[in-house]
Amino acid sequence: MRKVHEQRPRRAGRATESGSADEGGPAAAFWRLLFETSRDAVLAVDGQGRIQSCNPATLQLFARGEHELVGARLTDFLPEFALATDAAAARPASGTSISRAWRGDGTEYPVEILTVAARTNQQALDLVVIRDISHLESTTRIANEVAARFTAFMDHAPAIAFIKDRRGRYLYVNRRYEAHFGTRLDALRGQTDFDLRPEAIAEQLQIHDQTVLNQQQAQEFHEVVPDADGMPCNWLVLKFPLAGVDGEPLLGGMAIDITEQRRAERRLAMQYAVTQAMAGAHSVNEALTGLLPRLAEGTGWAAGEVWMVDPAGTVLRRAHAWHDPRLDLEEFERTSRETVFSRGSGIPGKVWERGVSIFCAELRHEPEFRRRVVADRTGLRVLHAFPIAHGGEVLGVVVFFSRFAVMPDRDLHLLLEAIGNQIGEFIRSRRNAERIRELELEGLERQHQAAIGAVTAQIVHDLGNPLSGLSLMAHTLLRDIKRTGDEGAASLRPLAQRIVDAVAHMDRVLLDLSHFVRGRGLMLRPVDIADLLRRVCDLWAFRATASGLTLRLDLPPAALTIRADADQLQRVFDNLVKNAIEASDVPGSTIRIGAELQGDKVRVMVADAGRGIPGGVNIFGLFETTKPGGTGLGLPICRQIIAKHGGAIDFAPVAPRGTVFQVELPIHGPPRIA
Repeated sequence: MRKVHEQRPRRAGRATESGSADEGGPAAAFWRLLFETSRDAVLAVDGQGRIQSCNPATLQLFARGEHELVGARLTDFLPEFALATDAAAARPASGTSISRAWRGDGTEYPVEILTVAARTNQQALDLVVIRDISHLESTTRIANEVAARFTAFMDHAPAIAFIKDRRGRYLYVNRRYEAHFGTRLDALRGQTDFDLRPEAIAEQLQIHDQTVLNQQQAQEFHEVVPDADGMPCNWLVLKFPLAGVDGEPLLGGMAIDITEQRRAERRLAMQYAVTQAMAGAHSVNEALTGLLPRLAEGTGWAAGEVWMVDPAGTVLRRAHAWHDPRLDLEEFERTSRETVFSRGSGIPGKVWERGVSIFCAELRHEPEFRRRVVADRTGLRVLHAFPIAHGGEVLGVVVFFSRFAVMPDRDLHLLLEAIGNQIGEFIRSRRNAERIRELELEGLERQHQAAIGAVTAQIVHDLGNPLSGLSLMAHTLLRDIKRTGDEGAASLRPLAQRIVDAVAHMDRVLLDLSHFVRGRGLMLRPVDIADLLRRVCDLWAFRATASGLTLRLDLPPAALTIRADADQLQRVFDNLVKNAIEASDVPGSTIRIGAELQGDKVRVMVADAGRGIPGGVNIFGLFETTKPGGTGLGLPICRQIIAKHGGAIDFAPVAPRGTVFQVELPIHGPPRIA
């Protein structure tokens, strides 16, 4: 330490226009008081960098006496200060800086230095204000340590963490957040969820954020947010209010990924719903009625539909529907009831054709969705359709709707397709069971018919000869009445004609009965079903036109050749087309006749536009008929012929009116029984 000049300490004063700063006056007294009482060290330094005067705080700061400071160079006590001085003038530069200082005991500590140029008694001086910032450095160090510990703790936490301002802008995220969403904090800071996520997802997150900020209360939410690969993840999120340094409200949050847990819960719930619905069901309709609401509610959908392939295999018709009772879907329901889908038409038709699920995130922009206008009016936005299938054959389609945005979920797609296969297996097994029961009933009915046939054969034999004689006598009587000119005999002519007609009717009944009783062996040979149906349509075209009807024949381009008895099959299709013409009572209607290949079978369809078959009528039973004057033998004979071919015949109602008869025939002919 250099020797300090021994001279009387001087106080730095304020220069005035009229004299020196040592002169008295109120202003000088004010500045002297400020100089003496300042908690910061204040020194006056001349042009050579020597201390001219200092206040009491300077003595305390440097832990030295006044005689050690006045006249000494400032750099003796602030060595680093020399780095900020002008080398030529050896004077401190104006401004603020941070430096290091030493007390008399050699203790080093940080200081903040403010240098201000001044002038006193025409002498250039610099006022140097020095403040001890040891406590600030300690506070900063502690704050940095706390921040480092907080960051380390949050980066190792099992949950993602984030902080947003009241406008939703991200201020902080932890390392797990960065890794999961593939975004660094530097790139994320200042952005909102609307900058990072789909609009519908961002809207939902914003609603949750504002709820917490408005209520100033921590709350839990279940949120679905896609990860860096766009896959939806389920999060259990705790959001809570925070206060910023300036009192600005902030939002903090921590979230745990519960995607696998939710998937497992959903899978178990849906499997349980399917099992429960099927276990207690006595029929396919009962199972689907109970299953649909369970599946829809279990996956969070607002509405659901089941579309089934009709017996003719030509269209999908809506069989069942369910919706949240809180929703008004009357218009959508009415439109849906009037809608049918052919294969490949509309979204259900596409699922039927392709056999895979279809997901639509925004129905209003989906051209394949034919009901999008009415769906938009009722608030339905999202659709998920999946097939009900068994053995590669699609039996129906299930369609779910949502009013809120739903992210596509491949795991859910696979789960629903598996459930669709399970439902398809149940439907097929139930139909097989129903078919077995039908075959059992058919067996009993055949036994019954065999008994009736034995009696009928005797009746035909016993009535055949007398009826032939009666017919001959009736015709002779009618002929003689026509020949005679007797007015009395002429009055008997209507009566004789009625006898002739009645005898003819009885003769036809006996003929049909004889055909039914005797049956007839099959003359099997290759038969082109398409050519056979064309001949039938040509035969009945005149009758249809006379009744104001149109016959429409739909056939595939490829030939449909089977082993069958052409004459007996023509009798079947003649009967079906004749019945369709007689049943279609609305002029201008169309009778549809078609055929298609179904695996190892050929399916023939005849659909009328009549009033349908009343319930409780067994139209395949002997003498059962819905036509005035009908014998009730035509369809039983048709069924007998089809059964001999190893096929099946059935019927079903057609919306909005009519009945479709469906005949299935094996391509390779009737099975051979050893």
